[in-house]
Amino acid sequence: MFSSLVAELIVTDDPALIERLRTNELDTRRIAAEQAAITREVERRGLFRDDGHRSVKAFLRANLNWSNNQAASTIKVAALLDTVTGAGNALLNGHIGTAQANELARLRANPRVGDQLTNTTTTNTTNTVNTLLDAAEQLKYEDFRIVGLRWETLADTNGAEQRAANNIEHRDATVIDAGGELFMR
Repeated sequence: MFSSLVAELIVTDDPALIERLRTNELDTRRIAAEQAAITREVERRGLFRDDGHRSVKAFLRANLNWSNNQAASTIKVAALLDTVTGAGNALLNGHIGTAQANELARLRANPRVGDQLTNTTTTNTTNTVNTLLDAAEQLKYEDFRIVGLRWETLADTNGAEQRAANNIEHRDATVIDAGGELFMR
């Protein structure tokens, strides 16, 4: 029970407690990599359909009682590990944390720049991926996030124009007659 665990930790000496914390973190990273790999294989095999679900996200929510955010995050990390060389080993071996993997997965999922990180043989892509993985491993998370955001801005050369065009293309308006009064949005 939890109280037994707490009692055990109370009598654990400081170095052993810190070592246990670090070991648990490495286990968490390994398990996150494994969960992502399993999720990708469930998606690849279409097992979610066999279970009556329309998507992997719905499958994860139903089978693991995950939130939308947790399922979406795992799916993004699964895509990252499957398509970005070195990312899977970095997480599995504990070189990067789950927060760093999630940030890399966010970059990979960006529809305007994510393809610049995918498995290709170009030197530019390899250099970019290696630089981002090194930054994820060596920098504090907050500093790594700044590096990722900066790369995203530089890689998205038409970003502002595309965002503006996208906003215009997908905008809508509503006009409703509400009891003789006009409501516009």
